[in-house]
Amino acid sequence: MAELATQFPPRWQHRNKVAVAEIATPPDAIHEGEITASRWRGGRIPDALALPVVVKEEGFYLYPVPAAKDPTTHWHLNFADPNLFGYGEGELLAQDELQITEHPALASLGKAIQHGPHGVAGLKRLTREDGEATPVLVEGAPRRCALDTRNLYGDDFARASEASIRAATEPLRPPTRSNILALAALRPSHGAYTQEQVRRLLQTAYTGFRALVLRSRRVTLHTGFWGCGAFGGNKGLVSAVQMLAAGAAGVEQVHFWWGSTPLNSSAFDHALAVAKVLESAGTGEAMRSLASAGYRWGSANENYVPFEPPDFDLSSR
Repeated sequence: MAELATQFPPRWQHRNKVAVAEIATPPDAIHEGEITASRWRGGRIPDALALPVVVKEEGFYLYPVPAAKDPTTHWHLNFADPNLFGYGEGELLAQDELQITEHPALASLGKAIQHGPHGVAGLKRLTREDGEATPVLVEGAPRRCALDTRNLYGDDFARASEASIRAATEPLRPPTRSNILALAALRPSHGAYTQEQVRRLLQTAYTGFRALVLRSRRVTLHTGFWGCGAFGGNKGLVSAVQMLAAGAAGVEQVHFWWGSTPLNSSAFDHALAVAKVLESAGTGEAMRSLASAGYRWGSANENYVPFEPPDFDLSSR
């Protein structure tokens, strides 16, 4: 960790990111321990889907400490851009950038993978390459602060006063440790989802979630509306696909952080109901059903994309 922080320090490009860093990582901060990064690819979607235990969590992507007797390894999804940890140092504060701001070693790690002489074949700063998902797993990233994002999320962060940023930043000393799955969602599109887009969405999620199980065996996954902000994904479809992909991959529990608005709550409820209907279907049938339901892409937005129900509600079948 000390070598990573010294050789590849974050270069915060906005005054409010600097303000957070001054609290989270003061000059006397101790950088100790190690973090591990691995990059994965491939994974054939199984013919049958499944549904793990799904826990509905109100709030914005928190990092609760697992119970002492919890036999699973907890992983948190990073709603990554294909350029791994590439934009966290700027003025943006969507989920990816927030995670980097709270875990500044992730910014350093992205640079080290790109520029450092690590000598590991295939370890690139890409979570998607040649149209294929290549998720990156990061184990033991130190979380050095907790940023209260109420009224500060997305574009509001850059407009906020420095005083409000400092008041919203709580240092974590010593830092806690997080396991991160960096996985790029599908790029923004428009109109109704095609069956090929549904297949690619399922393939991407399954590849990342299966990597967790191969790495840790027993897994609890923390996720949310992945790819449903700046990438404009449909919250109902994307959430149902995540649940089904997690079960198929062998994930034991999914803690889904849905935020606080009634519409987001209804998006989660819809997704879980759809996933329960489709879990007993074959994968091909499930993908055809999701494509024919008429889910539509939303307008990409850093702050908020409302849930748009499909033309045909599969949960009523």
